[in-house]
Amino acid sequence: PASQSTATRVTNEVASGSQLVLHIGDISYARGYAYIWEQFFTLIESIASHVPYMINIGNHEYDHTTGGQNDPSGATGNGFHPIWGNYGDDSSGECS
Repeated sequence: PASQSTATRVTNEVASGSQLVLHIGDISYARGYAYIWEQFFTLIESIASHVPYMINIGNHEYDHTTGGQNDPSGATGNGFHPIWGNYGDDSSGECS
C-alpha cells in the first residue's frame, strides 16, 4: 500500500541524514478502528524512535460530523468547523 511506500521513502531520508519528520495531515485512515492505528504506529516506530516525528491534523482528524462522543481528547461538539473556514466534511473524520 501507499503508506508502506511512503514509510520506506521517509526511512531512506532519515538514513540519509534528515533530522526531523513533519507529517502534515491525515495521520491515519483508521476511521475509529484501533487495529489500524496499531498498524500505523508499527509502521512509523522505526522512524519515530530515531528522529522527532511531528504531526499536524488533517481532514481525517478534524472534520467528523457525528461521533463526537468518541473523540478521545474529550473535546466537545462535532468536529472543527469554524465559520471562517471552508473545510467541508469529506472524510467523516476519525470519530465517526
